[in-house]
Amino acid sequence: MLPYETVRYGTEPDQFGQLWPAAGTAPVVVLLHGGYWRERYRLDLMEPLAADLSARGYAVWNLEYRRMGTPGGGWPNLFHDVAAGLDALTGLADRGLDLTRVALVGHSAGGHLALWACTARTRVRPAFVVSLAGVCDLVEAARQRLSRGAALELLGGGPEDEAGLRASHRPSSDPSRRT
Repeated sequence: MLPYETVRYGTEPDQFGQLWPAAGTAPVVVLLHGGYWRERYRLDLMEPLAADLSARGYAVWNLEYRRMGTPGGGWPNLFHDVAAGLDALTGLADRGLDLTRVALVGHSAGGHLALWACTARTRVRPAFVVSLAGVCDLVEAARQRLSRGAALELLGGGPEDEAGLRASHRPSSDPSRRT
């Protein structure tokens, strides 16, 4: 038996998360994996951390999302997936999740997504965010062509279009994301 339950938050193949339960009501750690937003990197990168946090009494929501190279991946769906994945926690609260104590933890591109998600209009408000080696400055990442131009590929622009890059990366103003 797996130590987690796979829960879908949408109809697309990569719209799911692993819910690692805790005994009783517990704070929740949302994990966002890195990999420069690319298809070959998946949420299994965060499974050792999820197992450790679960063993320490935290509920863990290890979130997958559509990445570049997957159908519908990249801007803007990747960001919509992260917001929808966070919103899905409200439907899982009856499984012992304390949604007043939610932390977002992301590594690399996941660190970038965690920082973005704390400003997005979602139903879940994180208490704090941890960005582990986050790709936090997309304009600079694009200028340096990190990971063969991953930021350029993600948002479809470059440093010469800095205003467009920044504008396209603002949190969703989609009214359905409002609390």
